[in-house]
Amino acid sequence: MLDSRVPFDTMIPSWNAETPEGTWVQVELRTFRPGDAHWTKYYNMGIWASGTETIERHSVEGQGDVDGRVVTDTLLLYGQPVYTQYQYRLTLFTKDAKLTPRVSLLSVMTSDSYREPTGLKLESDQEGWGVDLEVPQRSQMIYKKGGEVWCSPTSVSMALAKWGYLVTVPDAAAATYDFVYEGNGNWPFNTAWAATYGLEGYVTRMGSMVQIEEWISAGVPVIISYAFGAGELPGTPITSSDGHIMVVRGFTETGDVIVNDPAASSDAGTKIVYDRQKLEDLWLTHSGGTVYLIYPKWHNVPTHHAHGSW
Repeated sequence: MLDSRVPFDTMIPSWNAETPEGTWVQVELRTFRPGDAHWTKYYNMGIWASGTETIERHSVEGQGDVDGRVVTDTLLLYGQPVYTQYQYRLTLFTKDAKLTPRVSLLSVMTSDSYREPTGLKLESDQEGWGVDLEVPQRSQMIYKKGGEVWCSPTSVSMALAKWGYLVTVPDAAAATYDFVYEGNGNWPFNTAWAATYGLEGYVTRMGSMVQIEEWISAGVPVIISYAFGAGELPGTPITSSDGHIMVVRGFTETGDVIVNDPAASSDAGTKIVYDRQKLEDLWLTHSGGTVYLIYPKWHNVPTHHAHGSW
């Protein structure tokens, strides 16, 4: 049984695993409501393998009950954020008794959906201002058979390239495809795939651009999820999006955000500067500050502004 720092109503698990051919893993979550001493059922948060030789990795639909529901990769609990504890169940499967999956990380992000849009009121030390990391630029839009919805695997392929692992965007899309969701936007599937290159990868939520600055100062690009309507984010290469993923690679001398936005029409056009406040508001409002963190296991992890986000 694990305790959360604050009461919550939302959960997203992440895992890093090696799954030799013939093996796969399954991750489940259940949670505790102290007011009436109630445990929910276990919800299936994903059946996953890095390849498709044995199974087709997939999320699980149709799990809703009176306590909550699973939306692809996220457990949404009904009512107020009053849950305080949780348990996970990790099951390893194999078709060959001589083989087994190996799991090096399992993490669970818990959050309060009512507080996510307000974020954290943190003061920047400006150490990350003027830092622009070298992150290879890649566009999803140059791939006409599906590329328009490949923002997540394209962003992850850029993060991998930053660490020296060169994977094409189509290969990244194939490796992150959720065969039930029928898309590439399953958040933990993307970080689990990145981790197969020996990196650490997981999904979490932050509450301020100041926290991203800390990772940039440490040399780690941060992948963010957000959405925007027409006119809400000047400079975007597309008019609007119900959900988009891109790489934050740095900050200007005045604190605005330097990104590799895969929605640009060419690789060279992906490097864009966005207004800091406008982007932060869209990121917090539409995804609750969701990020992917992908970095070498040996890498220094910043701690000053963690606030339980990692």
